[in-house]
Amino acid sequence: MQMNRHLSRRGFLIGAGSAALLAAGNAATHIEPLVAEDSPASDIESFRLTGKPDESYWTRLREQFTLEPGMTFMNNGAYGPTSRFVTDARRQMDLEMARDPRDNFRTAELDEVRQRLATFINAEKDEIALTYATTDGVNIFAVGLDWKAGDEVIIGQHEHFDPVAAYDGLEQRYGIKIVRVQTPSPPQSEDEVVSVYEKAITPRTRVIFVSHVTFITGLRTPIKQLTELAHRHGALISVDSVQSTGALRIDVKATGVDHFASGGQKWMLGGTGTGFTYIRKDLQPGIWPRNGYVADETGRNATARRYENTGQRNIPAYVGLATAAELLSAIGTANVEERVLQLAGRLRQGLSEIPRVKLWTSTKPELAAGLTTFGVGSLEPKDIMTAMEEVKIFGRPVNETDVKGVRVSTHIYNSPDEIDRLLEVVRKVASGAA
Repeated sequence: MQMNRHLSRRGFLIGAGSAALLAAGNAATHIEPLVAEDSPASDIESFRLTGKPDESYWTRLREQFTLEPGMTFMNNGAYGPTSRFVTDARRQMDLEMARDPRDNFRTAELDEVRQRLATFINAEKDEIALTYATTDGVNIFAVGLDWKAGDEVIIGQHEHFDPVAAYDGLEQRYGIKIVRVQTPSPPQSEDEVVSVYEKAITPRTRVIFVSHVTFITGLRTPIKQLTELAHRHGALISVDSVQSTGALRIDVKATGVDHFASGGQKWMLGGTGTGFTYIRKDLQPGIWPRNGYVADETGRNATARRYENTGQRNIPAYVGLATAAELLSAIGTANVEERVLQLAGRLRQGLSEIPRVKLWTSTKPELAAGLTTFGVGSLEPKDIMTAMEEVKIFGRPVNETDVKGVRVSTHIYNSPDEIDRLLEVVRKVASGAA
């Protein structure tokens, strides 16, 4: 599926008419267009790969992102920039709906979005529900289970507080027990991580809730092994995958996970206010919808769409998300993962060679992805950030739980040169020169 092609079939193309409409709007409000008129004309097909990309390919791809000139952005672990493809697709759908508002639900378009996202993670379309964010997807699963007092959920110390709040509420409402475990930072092996959860499992364990990649330290959790552990003990596994979807290859069938939640605004580079969740088809009858859709005797609502009764959807945003998935698929998810790990590996290797630097993220490829968190001696995160921002390198300070440092993200729009510039800044900070 290519979303732009589908929209063209509906008789609306970005062309002279829409360009005039945009120009008129900009003239009236004095807003500069998002994309300059002389920007490189391209389409997703021109980025489809049959072999391995070279550095010139990644440079050409970078031109499709409208970051400020000179900015080295390394915080898509919080929010990733959208490409021209995504902004154009969102704008095109927005203009089409303004032109012809008779179909405000756009069920055909949303069905194509579900199919694109299902293909992206190797799921079935009927196992995908569109959500507003990762936290929304986590809540669908957590709140939808039938809980009894004393039921247990295992949660690590570095999980994001927003999704965890779902289980905090269940603890107060139903008397479930949250079992909090401590994973090493960084661990020495996948087995070391699995053993932490294995020691915490009891006959009362209902769910293991875990991030595929943790947002604080960037630990890449061995999801397949934890899924097998949960299932051996009759428990379910729920995965927050917002820090891996779009950076790593995702195959929900291969890992066997029961539930998976992600958002479009981070590594997928799909824009804010978007997300999707996967619930294994055979489990759906036991996961109650929050907003009243249940399957009836005719079989209506007998898919993950039962979890989408949330009112009017932001159709352009979901079209943008599907376009982001299409771009990543054209590049090749294996090529994307290789690039992300290559850049992150270059950064972590360089950091490991600088005196006074502490790496909170593992240097082992199987235990890390695109997030890297590091500290410099006893310096405050804000001081390291100040030195970075002086040369327009932007990351995220971390001062949570037991971790103190700076977190940076390395994605497909970054370059080896940007990694080297960051390493030079850290060397100066570590030597006391900054």
